[in-house]
Amino acid sequence: EAYSGAMVLTEPQAGSDVGAITTSAKKIGNHYVIRGEKIFISNPDADILIVLARVEGAKQGTNGLSLFLVPKHLEDGKRNNVYMTRLEEKMGIKSSPTGAITFDDAEGYLIGQEERGFAYMLYLMNRSRLGIGTQGLGIAQRAFLQSEAYCGERVQFAQTLDKHSSMQENLVNMRIEIEAATSLMFKAYEFIDRFFRLQEKARNGAIGPEEQVQFERYQKLVRILTPLAKYRGSELAVKMAERAIDNFGGYGYIKDTGVEQRLREAVITRIYEGTNDIQALEVLKSHTRDQTIDALLKDASANLGKVNDERLKPYSEIVK
Repeated sequence: EAYSGAMVLTEPQAGSDVGAITTSAKKIGNHYVIRGEKIFISNPDADILIVLARVEGAKQGTNGLSLFLVPKHLEDGKRNNVYMTRLEEKMGIKSSPTGAITFDDAEGYLIGQEERGFAYMLYLMNRSRLGIGTQGLGIAQRAFLQSEAYCGERVQFAQTLDKHSSMQENLVNMRIEIEAATSLMFKAYEFIDRFFRLQEKARNGAIGPEEQVQFERYQKLVRILTPLAKYRGSELAVKMAERAIDNFGGYGYIKDTGVEQRLREAVITRIYEGTNDIQALEVLKSHTRDQTIDALLKDASANLGKVNDERLKPYSEIVK
């Protein structure tokens, strides 16, 4: 049997400041009673809600948060005391419902240990952030393809737009930026895959000394590439969507062509799963703690050293 789910974090007073969450949890027998209000929740009428809340008496800030599973229906079939109270009218992603939820002494069950909720949620969010970066990359790619197709058909000054040198430069620059972001995204996925493989070996006590060194290296790279991928993919989505509208001219500003939808759906990628300002702070924190930028530059330098195409070697030396 399949169940729909939702990650429930944001509150009216607690957006980026997750430590300001006030939704409470009180232990009663083998479960907890959850009380509070959450907003900006995707799929708010889900069967299973994963909720951040603070157990009574827990410390303030993110270190005092716990994670709970709150079902819409209880084991006896009765409706739990959790209610969707509002659906939002949004700028974009309109096929994805977003709304507010009220927990009125709802029955919930602790996931893991008390006061470890933020760490658990951060694990989910980091994986989701990479997905948001990929979503942004997809929007950027579609904006380019729509531009390319339109410029191959639209005639101005007796020739199609893609025959004009300025538009050719514009399309080429779009393609280059998208290719660069694609490379970044694939690198992030590659290092995450390698990290998880070695993490499993480490848990089983089967990791060797050389693998341990690689494990620590991948860990640093994942820490910096996750926020970078989210940041880069989402910023590129907005930039390419705006450029596509410019390429279409007046036709890009009206709904008939569908290009304006790229921008409406791109903007949210800079906001949810942590705003891009938060991603920038995550990069800074990761470098301050683990010198992750040094690890990334070292990896980039090693890859540039592998360039053997004589036409590309001068450029690789410039980048190095």
